[in-house]
Amino acid sequence: MACSQLKDFRCVCAAATKCTKRVCASGKIRHATKAKANQRVRIRLVVPEGRTVQAPATGSPSWCRVTMERKEHKVVLEAKAKYPKPSNAGDWQLKTILLVLGQVFRWLPPVADDGAGSAGGAEASA
Repeated sequence: MACSQLKDFRCVCAAATKCTKRVCASGKIRHATKAKANQRVRIRLVVPEGRTVQAPATGSPSWCRVTMERKEHKVVLEAKAKYPKPSNAGDWQLKTILLVLGQVFRWLPPVADDGAGSAGGAEASA
């Protein structure tokens, strides 16, 4: 999909944190911050008018939900994922964001190439 066809794309990652404040009997203020062991990702893709959108044959994983909404002259695909943070360090966050991004683009069938500007450049001639 060419970048010129992509009208709007947003990716938001957030970890849920909760801050509490307590006052002890002596009058001291104690702060506590708790972070949940879950991560949330929200990806929103706005598809221009005239582009076909269809649900894939197989569903998305249980931790990811993809919704489609038709607005005036566009289609909005939105994926929301909530998944547990793994205990090991590494590039797990990037891989998970790419998995959610892939779920959104599964709803867009490939565009038929008209032959102009082919990547190979050399055509077979008989």
